[in-house]
This record gives sequence, structure tokens and C-alpha cells, in this order.
Amino acid sequence: MSDSIEKFAEMYAKTPGYIVVGKHKHSAVKPCHWFEQKLFTGMRHCYKERFYGIRSHQCLQNSPMIFCNHKCIYCWRIHPTDVGLLINETALEKLSLDEPKIIVDEMIKAQKQIVRDKYPLERLLQHYENIVTVFEILFKENQPLSLDILVSKTKISKRKIKDALRHLLREEYVIRTEKEIYALSKNIKNEITNIKDIEELVKRKLVNPELVKKVWKEATSPKHAAISLTGEPMMYPYIDDLVSEFHKRGFTTFIVTNGTFPERLSEMNELPTQLYVTLPAPNETIYKKVCVPYIRDGWKKLNQTLELLQTLNCRTVIRITAVKNLNMTEPEKYAKIIEKANPNFLEVKGFSLLGGARLRLEKYAERKGLNTEDIAKIFQPKHEDIMEFAYKICKVSGFPVVDQFKPSAVALITVNWDKKSTKF
Repeated sequence: MSDSIEKFAEMYAKTPGYIVVGKHKHSAVKPCHWFEQKLFTGMRHCYKERFYGIRSHQCLQNSPMIFCNHKCIYCWRIHPTDVGLLINETALEKLSLDEPKIIVDEMIKAQKQIVRDKYPLERLLQHYENIVTVFEILFKENQPLSLDILVSKTKISKRKIKDALRHLLREEYVIRTEKEIYALSKNIKNEITNIKDIEELVKRKLVNPELVKKVWKEATSPKHAAISLTGEPMMYPYIDDLVSEFHKRGFTTFIVTNGTFPERLSEMNELPTQLYVTLPAPNETIYKKVCVPYIRDGWKKLNQTLELLQTLNCRTVIRITAVKNLNMTEPEKYAKIIEKANPNFLEVKGFSLLGGARLRLEKYAERKGLNTEDIAKIFQPKHEDIMEFAYKICKVSGFPVVDQFKPSAVALITVNWDKKSTKF
């Protein structure tokens, strides 16, 4: 392994939340936001649970390769160039690779360790107690209280109170009257009359401690592998065997790919339960601007992958990762590509401004002469924006929107699916 590649792998190992597995450090595991939300609440889950029945707390988010042949400007992934490393991520022929069985064993072991060490049950149940305590103080005082006063009255740390308030604000049980000044909303005042009402409301709508206990126990036995964390998973030459190893252990699997490895996909004997192919643009010009590929024929390769979808014996999804002022354009061209590929489903999903995307999009905005004070407003679409764009595609194609999930700004559209349920 070259010094630059080794430094890049070490960077991932030091990045909060990531656990690099295997002797050769090219694979990683990281629980997502919704995994954590499900553990803390027992109820909140991601859109994949709503759409497909994938239980968020038993989902192992991973990648067998931290490398990629794209440098997408909207990707949360940290690119080598972001940290001053010059690596040709398509020239890894001499890279030593771990065997699929070793990777899968270590990923499962790492996930179990994460649940036990980072999310001990006592911590999760304390979160419920903190929400109830903050709620009760605001109810008893019946007036706006500052964050400092809440800390003083509850004897709970400022960080934990902020975590509790985040849930109460989301459901609009609490409002922020000024910076770090909080009060109960008028609507919730009419709904609760005593402390018991508060506990019942929290259990019903925010955090249910009995469900938390159940979910925590189940989380130590992951059942689904989301091969989608970082990098391009199809760069791993033994991806076929990796999927097979997960399936031998009773897992369902997703692969999320940028579609630039049609040859490898066509040769796979063990396909994932569901294959996602990212469609980042309606044409090659926007594709090159958005994905900044290392390879010259990326758009051609992507279209070859899309042509394969109808021949695959697994569920298929095309996902448009939609970015305002970047690729949310020409819906009729998206529709034409999707009609030709004929996947089972189409997802139109809003991009989130995370990680390396902020750095790259700030530079992009500067080059375009855009106001960079609020990058999120420029590039991150709201759910309403996503639904409007999704319906534009549907108007041209005639495909129906069958579901949506506002917290993730995503629409689900059926293209070639005649069953009543979208769940496994």
C-alpha cells in the first residue's frame, strides 16, 4: 500500500463514527442517523423502513471499498484531494484486499460492538427520562425558560437538554421564543393537564422505553446489509462473494452503485436483494459537472448498467440524488432514461449538506458568483421541492408517486412493479 493510500485509510479510521475493518483497511462500517434515532426512540426510522420494510436498527451500513472513481461535488464522502492527498483512485491494482468472509465477519462484529459501547441501554433510557423531565419543568413553570435555567432546574447537562429539546421542537410541543429561550406551544397546553399526560404523550409520540429495550436487543443481531456507506462498492472485485457471505448469514442486502461497472454487474452470480443505481444527471454534460469522474467513459458505463436492469433477477431502483441549482433540471430527459431502463422503482431524493459536500459546494458557489453565506439554501432542496420535481417527471412518464417521506425529502415512484406492497 502506498503512503498516500495508507494515510487515506488512516483518515477514515480516525473519522468519528467510522470503523475501518479488515487487515488491509479498505472496508468500513458506520451506523447512520436513522439507526441512532431508532435506538433512542424505539419508533423513528428511515424511509427504507417505510418503503421497503428494512428495520433501521438492524441495518448494517457498510462499504467494502473506501475508494471511488467519482469525485461528486455533492457527496458527503471526504475525497483524497479534500485532505491534500494525490491518489488515483482508479489505479489500485496492487492494493492488497481482504477476503469477503473476513470482511463480513468483522463488519458484523463491529456493529455489535458499536451497539454495546456507544449506545448502552442505560444511556438510551436516560434519554427518555431527560425528555420527560424537560417537558415537565416547562409545564410546571408555565413560562419561557432559558437553556441555562433548564440546566439549573433539571441538573441535566446542556448537551443532553438540547437533545431532549430537539425532539420536543420537532413535534412542535415546544417553541423557541428567542435564542435559547423555550416554552410550551399553545396547542400542547390544551392537550395536557397533568404530569401523567406528559409521560403518556412522550411514550406515544416521542420515545417509548419499552420499545427502546426491544429495539436495542434486536440491534445486536443485524439482518440487513446496506452496502452503500462510502466509496464505490462495485470497485471491490469480490463483490459477488461479499453479497453471498451476507446472504449465507440470513441478511437481505442493498448495493448502491454509481453504475460504472456494468461488466462486473453482468458477471455476478449472487445479486443483492435490491440494487440501487444512482442517476446523477439528465445528460452527460451535467454528469461530468456533478460527478467529476476520474474515468473518461463514465456516462457510457452508467447507461450500459441501466440497460442491464431489466435482465437482473433482483429488485431494481434508480435513485436521483437531487441538488438544487445543479441537477434538478430537464425532467423530460430523466423520464426518457428511466423509461428505457425500466427499473422496478424510482426514488427522487433530496441531497443533504454533510461532510465533504459543504467544502466542495462552497468552492463551486464561489466560482459561480453565488452568495455562500447559506450554502444549504442554495443547494439543499426541501421536501416540497423534491415532490414538485418528482411530479414533473411523472407528468412526462405517467409513472405514479406511491409514497413519500418528508424527514428524508424523498419520493417513491413505481415504474415496473405490479405487486400491492413495496416491502420485502
